[in-house]
Amino acid sequence: MVIAQLNDRWRIVEGASQWILMVRKGRSTNRSSGWRARSFCVSRTALLRCVGQISDRVDPNAIEVLQQLSDVHPRSIRPTRGKPS
Repeated sequence: MVIAQLNDRWRIVEGASQWILMVRKGRSTNRSSGWRARSFCVSRTALLRCVGQISDRVDPNAIEVLQQLSDVHPRSIRPTRGKPS
């Protein structure tokens, strides 16, 4: 699921346990959408840092969406394993 479209070349999608910064490389074909994963981030802080490193202009509305995300990806926290009580 696309969380934020930063511009024509960059977007953030939600993975199973992290947010993924993706870049569009080339054109989409029958075999490929053209999107390539660039960074995998569990924390919002890391995600914003990665977004800050791209040189293209980023839509301010997309940054606002990212700032509203939880501190860590909701499914990245695994329960600890231990003896059942």
